[in-house]
Amino acid sequence: MNISRKFIITITSIIIGIACIFIVLFAWKAYAEQHSDHANVRDYAQFNPLIRETDYYVQVSDPLKKNGKNQIGEYAYMTDGFDKDGVGHTVTFNGMKKLKKGAYLKVSLFLGEAKSYNEVSKDNVPNKPLKKLESQQ
Repeated sequence: MNISRKFIITITSIIIGIACIFIVLFAWKAYAEQHSDHANVRDYAQFNPLIRETDYYVQVSDPLKKNGKNQIGEYAYMTDGFDKDGVGHTVTFNGMKKLKKGAYLKVSLFLGEAKSYNEVSKDNVPNKPLKKLESQQ
């Protein structure tokens, strides 16, 4: 009887420990989403497996400005983007070169910050974001 009691206590402790870890991760995720404008929060949030990048589809417009020498990327862009479900978000990113106007891009955002972008063909843009992008023209 003593062994089964120790087993139950051990299993209960493990379950409580795992539950505490998930509570901390969810709280961390909520905090990071509310404070995504702080660089340190974004940096530490990369270690949280519950926070994922979100892909937005955009159509390139004219650059907002040409960046200075000390900034990442040569040109700054700001445009409306749409996720695979057609939900819109203002997307800001820096291009390493002047991008072709009208090209379709898939921009990966992590807590609102662009991590990468890739040019995609019109055929590879899902229907919902494609309809929204075409309606803006």
